[in-house]
Amino acid sequence: MQKQTIMISEGAMFLRAEIKDMLADEENIELLEASSGEETSAKIDEGILDVLLINVDLCRGEEGFSVKLSRKRQKKLKILVLGTVDNLSELQNLISQGAQDYLIRPFEASDLKSKLDAMHVF
Repeated sequence: MQKQTIMISEGAMFLRAEIKDMLADEENIELLEASSGEETSAKIDEGILDVLLINVDLCRGEEGFSVKLSRKRQKKLKILVLGTVDNLSELQNLISQGAQDYLIRPFEASDLKSKLDAMHVF
């Protein structure tokens, strides 16, 4: 299997680090990071991403990331939205816009890996 490029798009540095640690033992991936919707969109435009792990909060606001537009620009991009129970309806809405799935925080490494496995990343 070829190496998969996964971007962790999360505003909080400690949460990006936590996710990186969860995936540290995976061999066939390259991890990138973004801290804003603007950075995320720029990387998508480069066409180098296979998977996007994005915090639901970065999908809001003026400079927010748009799942629908991103899926149009990069049809192969797999998107997993990360959020909390209090924004469950928002997470489900992002699925209707083209995200493949969502994962509710807090989660364990095994939860994240299961979701990625179901998305045929590993």
